Amino acid sequence: MYYVGIVRGITGLFQLCFALPSGFTADKFRKDKVLKAAGVVGLTCCVISIAGFWFESINLIFVAFAGWGVFNVLHGPASEALFADCYPQGQRSLPCTIKYVLMQVALILGPVLSIVILYVNGNNWKLRDLKVVLIAGAVLCAASLSSLFMFVEPEKRASDNERAVVQNDEGDDSDSNQALWLRLQRRHVPYLAMLSEFIISLGAGMTISYFSIFFFKEYGLAPAEVNLVFIGTSILVVILSMLSQNLSTCFCSRMQIIVSTRIIASCCLVWMSFAKPLWLQIALFIVRGGTMRCTVGIRKSILMDHVSQKKRGRWNSFESLIACMSSASTVVGGYLVDAYSYRFCFRITAAFYFAAVLVDTVLLTVVRDTNRENAWVSKEKAAVGSGSRTGVV
Repeated sequence: MYYVGIVRGITGLFQLCFALPSGFTADKFRKDKVLKAAGVVGLTCCVISIAGFWFESINLIFVAFAGWGVFNVLHGPASEALFADCYPQGQRSLPCTIKYVLMQVALILGPVLSIVILYVNGNNWKLRDLKVVLIAGAVLCAASLSSLFMFVEPEKRASDNERAVVQNDEGDDSDSNQALWLRLQRRHVPYLAMLSEFIISLGAGMTISYFSIFFFKEYGLAPAEVNLVFIGTSILVVILSMLSQNLSTCFCSRMQIIVSTRIIASCCLVWMSFAKPLWLQIALFIVRGGTMRCTVGIRKSILMDHVSQKKRGRWNSFESLIACMSSASTVVGGYLVDAYSYRFCFRITAAFYFAAVLVDTVLLTVVRDTNRENAWVSKEKAAVGSGSRTGVV
């Protein structure tokens, strides 16, 4: 337990040190050059990781995960900013959701491969068997990093509509862009979104790294069985992500979906802290993970819709900075687990989740519902086009 917290803490510390410089670097220099630098760092980390796992050297593992912390903040802000630059204002929700769904598919295939390797090697918690999985993951990671050397950044340009939206989010000087409650404007959205994510990350970091150990210690699940639980969670995330995206275009706003799913996830975590049957724990864990993570793409689209093109790198670096807070709170979670229990730690995390929901409710009054607006515009254009064709005939 001690080393789990230390490794995550080292990763978080290096992310903390390099997050902001990396974000400003992504804004100042070409993003494709930053991604190539991240590729070099990532490949180096893969080599050190493989050596650490093979020789069972905790010192090499410490060095490797320090490097992964640097890689995360080099790669994340630049790639996310480059992705956002490829889509016009107000039309990023679906692409962001699809990108996140593809990431979840990878998270499904990863545990499936782990299960195969574990069953071949005996399916137990012996280090000799587990390190085979870790080495295989590092090799696959090295192969995927080759794509970072293939990006070419297009010429920077921002539409008149995007520049206007960044100024007041409406393209005019009307008072309609001011929220009646707390006199908030849409330019405050990124700050409130970051505050919410910060609170969520602090709470999540206390428990995320310990769920596998919880299922092993409390219920005696084998490694492959734990991976099956994570696969079920990722499958639900994929389903709920697409469902949330569709709902945001026809039934409710993006922030309404975020608030409702986070409330469900928080309640599930509270229930997990009291539940005893294994089947109920697994069901609650899967629903908690699915509802908490299914709106990642939508939340990313909201953030990118409210920051200018020239500042997207630094805002994405703020997200990396928040992620390292999650790594730091892992150490606190390890202490709570050792001093009290896993279930006590779940309750503390749930309290953080509910605090984040309070911040999200403020955003309900500020965030513009661009998904439904774009859906209505598309329907109107389709209707007009259909009418025109009918008239010609």
